[in-house]
Amino acid sequence: AAARSVFDEKGYEKATVSDIVRKAGVAQGTFYLYFQSKRDAILELARNPMEEIVARMEAAGGSANSFEELLRASLKIAFEFERPNMDLCRLITQASASRGEMFDGSPTMTRMWDQMVGMFAGAIASGEMVGDDAEMAAVMFHMTLNGALAEASAKDDSVYSHKVEAAVTEMLVSAFVRRK
Repeated sequence: AAARSVFDEKGYEKATVSDIVRKAGVAQGTFYLYFQSKRDAILELARNPMEEIVARMEAAGGSANSFEELLRASLKIAFEFERPNMDLCRLITQASASRGEMFDGSPTMTRMWDQMVGMFAGAIASGEMVGDDAEMAAVMFHMTLNGALAEASAKDDSVYSHKVEAAVTEMLVSAFVRRK
């Protein structure tokens, strides 16, 4: 909580570990027991809410009737997370966390990645998707979604966020869903 507050006040670049520990009321050494850097603290902040997102994605996967419906639901879930967490989305962008940094070493993030790849593999198997490489589709989906979330959160404006969501949803549906 202290880290998120300091980052919100000062931004990623100006915030220091000293600022965070001062706000938290702990010794600097305590910070380094849990994190190697302020960037690691941001990665942990990003990982924490992912359990809920993973659960919502699993539920969407169980109730979707088509790949298109699942794709749209996945994007909706992502933006429903982004709007009340615009500060966190901006921090993740500022820290320039790579996919590997976000997903490696976290069981929850690994489950999320497996869900994405599985969504595309299922769509390929059912003939509902354009393309034949589930892993690469997941990479492109993730990169595009991250860029859209970064753009949506940059303005700190929920109306703009809804516009970005609509645009990226239509773009990704058009890119991935096979039309009959």
